[in-house]
Amino acid sequence: MALASALLVLALADPGVIRADVKAGGETLFTLEKIHTPGEGGRETWKSIYRDLKGVEVLTLESEIYDHRPTKVVVKHPQVDLRAEITIKPGKVIFEVRERSGEVERTEEDVMGVVMVGPGLTAYLQSDDAWPRLLRGEPVPLKIAAWSRRSTFGFEMVPDEALSTAERLVVKMRSTSFVVRAFVSDMTYTFDRASRRLLEYVGPVAVKRVEPDGALSDLTAAVVYR
Repeated sequence: MALASALLVLALADPGVIRADVKAGGETLFTLEKIHTPGEGGRETWKSIYRDLKGVEVLTLESEIYDHRPTKVVVKHPQVDLRAEITIKPGKVIFEVRERSGEVERTEEDVMGVVMVGPGLTAYLQSDDAWPRLLRGEPVPLKIAAWSRRSTFGFEMVPDEALSTAERLVVKMRSTSFVVRAFVSDMTYTFDRASRRLLEYVGPVAVKRVEPDGALSDLTAAVVYR
């Protein structure tokens, strides 16, 4: 019993770290560090830290996960001076967003089904809930809670048979709304079939590109995991 307790303490104190490079046009613009800390009873935390090439944090997401689904996500986005907190309860999503002006906006939305935000999405796709369905070629429906919009949007994760191989499973993230599809770029996740490890994500990212004049613009990039 003492040994088991010691191993548990060691596991909680030694989180797993995953690193990636955020690239556009073949150039690395940011780095990403994901820190995973397992807990007890199906609980865990994920912290994703985006840094510029000088090492300055430009976006941080801290997620509390229960049974592979996020229950609370805190977003700190210094690039646009925004802080958001998303709380996910059964049948409800609560957004609290503080803008640059300091004003805090709180909204609630009734929603059913699987709700994802931030790093919890990858862990959910790797779980025994979603992964077997993807291997069978079945779509996996879910809702994405977008803090910038204070709302959720329907998507489905669909295996791309044309791009997948015997070693790699490519999953396309497709909006269930024709209107959203018109202005959201394609998003793909490439996994190693044997280990379920995420190798690459291609699509829009939350960090902003910094233009030569200092202006910020939306960024579509490849997140390549090391």
